[in-house]
Amino acid sequence: MLETGLHQRVYPQSYLACFCHEHIDRLHDDPSTEFHIKGNLTAPLCEKWHDLTQASIQYVISSLVSTMIVIMNFSVRLLFMTLASHVGFSNESVKASFITFGVFYTTFFQTGLLCVIASLDLREKRAGFFNELFSGVYTDLNAGWFKDIGYIIVYNCCFNAIWPIIEFFMWYSIRHVRRMHDQKKFWPNDVTRTRTSTMFGFLAIYDGPIFLVHFKYAFILNVVFVTFFYGSILPILFPIAWLSIFVLYSVERLSIFYSYQRPPMYDDTLTRSAITTMYAAPVVCLLMGAWAFSN
Repeated sequence: MLETGLHQRVYPQSYLACFCHEHIDRLHDDPSTEFHIKGNLTAPLCEKWHDLTQASIQYVISSLVSTMIVIMNFSVRLLFMTLASHVGFSNESVKASFITFGVFYTTFFQTGLLCVIASLDLREKRAGFFNELFSGVYTDLNAGWFKDIGYIIVYNCCFNAIWPIIEFFMWYSIRHVRRMHDQKKFWPNDVTRTRTSTMFGFLAIYDGPIFLVHFKYAFILNVVFVTFFYGSILPILFPIAWLSIFVLYSVERLSIFYSYQRPPMYDDTLTRSAITTMYAAPVVCLLMGAWAFSN
């Protein structure tokens, strides 16, 4: 085992974990201690494992991964909105539906599936080409999977829950800076000091943002499907999902009262499509739970 472990890719939950945990954490050996492998061959088997399992390193890596996923989700949203603006649609509802489901499918893949697929190991299955394609770390839902991948999924959902607040203050700060520049004041509360010469320029600075419903539906669908997909094995996701939707509701309600322009008129096409799509979430939860609990 040790000879094979010397040449394997070292992961925090590899099969060297129990050996190194015994010698470093319980027997307090130095991580650089060299062990005899074969004949006169020695190697510091636990050095890389010890470096990878430091709590601070794992926390930083997981935080960076989660932050990158949320930023990528935001970028995908902007990409689909830009694409939709260059495509002719019969009405606003069809355009909103295109953006909603395009953003939803992409963000669900990035938030809920990407980390799992990247860590999937099919080398024991004799699946031909897929053995090389899926040569990750975990062949099953074991303790290591929950510690590594499960942690990232939960962290993603927690970060996602507070993202509406972050986004609100981000856009508010941009508008505030533009108004400061226009009035030459730290607190631009006097619109009579504006330096704009046209009504269009004045509205561009002092109007609130446009109310866009499509990416909010995509946000809700992503929260629901990620929660139901992993909820049977990570039940903490259900209260996090409630928090996510509550935060979105609170931010949007306050923004409609005090920030947004008058919303455009939508029919019920998008709402019906979103509700119909949600019917699949309990089925996904049932299938995932049946596979996980029968494993």
